[in-house]
Amino acid sequence: MSFFSGVGKAHSLWLWKRKSKRGDLAVALRHLNNAHKFDSTDVKVGLLLAETYLNLTEYSEALRVYNSIPQNVENDVIVECLLGRFHACLCLGEIVIAADLMQSFLSEFWPNELDISEVFKIIDKISNEAVERLISVLEDSLSLSGAEFLSRLYFKQSRFAQSRDRLLGIQKTPLELSVEQKHILAACHLNIGDIDQGKILYRQLVDANPEDYQALLGLASCESITDKVAAIRTCKYLLYKNKLFFPALYQLGVWLLDLGKFEEAQEYLERAIELNSNKGSVYFTLAEVLEKRGFFDEAVHALEHAFSIDKGLIGARIKLAQLYSETDIKRSISIIDATLAIEGNENNVSLLQEKARYLHEIHDLDGALDAITLALPQAQNIAAIHSTNAVLLREKGRVEDSYAAIQKAESLAPQKLYIIVNKGAILSDLGRTQEALDMFNKALDIKPDD
Repeated sequence: MSFFSGVGKAHSLWLWKRKSKRGDLAVALRHLNNAHKFDSTDVKVGLLLAETYLNLTEYSEALRVYNSIPQNVENDVIVECLLGRFHACLCLGEIVIAADLMQSFLSEFWPNELDISEVFKIIDKISNEAVERLISVLEDSLSLSGAEFLSRLYFKQSRFAQSRDRLLGIQKTPLELSVEQKHILAACHLNIGDIDQGKILYRQLVDANPEDYQALLGLASCESITDKVAAIRTCKYLLYKNKLFFPALYQLGVWLLDLGKFEEAQEYLERAIELNSNKGSVYFTLAEVLEKRGFFDEAVHALEHAFSIDKGLIGARIKLAQLYSETDIKRSISIIDATLAIEGNENNVSLLQEKARYLHEIHDLDGALDAITLALPQAQNIAAIHSTNAVLLREKGRVEDSYAAIQKAESLAPQKLYIIVNKGAILSDLGRTQEALDMFNKALDIKPDD
């Protein structure tokens, strides 16, 4: 590089830093590009430029710069380039190329837990559909590292049985698994419902390391399935050892809420918030506790705060609407409408179902039916939606359409009491009296909570 190029590069980098500090990112990027043009062999500048493009979601440009960085460099740079290209390809929808890059990463570098955590930070930024496509491409992997990575992808997607099976296929017995693998396997057993196996693995982890608080919490979670009192006792023991373990504080609040110990639940949830005030789910659970204790205004505030932290927490908005529904149902509808108006929520089944219910309560049958009709394409396998559709169609006098809807609901959940009763009423409207009586007699034999 010539003297003048060196001066030009240094000046461009100085301007880049200056503009970046002022928040003028577009101009800062231009200066960084100039620095790279002055010296395209400077790996640090190249990595910085590519990362900047990634952060600005200009994935094609990021990929171009990553591909231009020389590969005859130290492993850390090669890994950073691989992960950057993997990130860009995923976001561009180039799943096959991304899978090939991940195979290279796994087979050549045998990444440690820190590397894997970086990979999953990237994967967290893409859609579930893209993750499933990545899984489908990687499923033929027979390498040891590939199989382990795939098990983690399955776990992320809540495909716990497949995650378990991949992990158990890596080595002959669970005893040969690493600590991290054993944690994943134990969590798979817990989520599948194989509680005894989950307990065995979590106890092995705790016996090997009494300071493994995540394993101790996992053990408490296994206990909670059959004995919440024992789970709470284990969780309190955990907090005796580490009073700042956020997941235990939150989980203890949930279990105490389940047992009706609202004041104590509130205490632990508020302690969790003192440690981490950026978890919408904690405020959501706190709102449930506050509602149970009769603190309406405080519950509303907690729900609003939960949703402000996590716009994906639709349940918080539904709960907020429910709180208002007894005194101001039009406000409940406004809350649901405002949530539906957020990009990505337009066809949310739970929101549309709530809207239909509230509109039905104020006798706006057309509006209720419109809401359910919007929900139906996403709710083909949800019996409650089809049953609600049947009820609304019946009230509109469209009895034949109502019967078709209740038939669909019955095919999905033939033993649900509300479906059987609704079908009986519709059959009666159709003049099929004996069949209606048969349905009502069937309803008498079913417990209300079935």
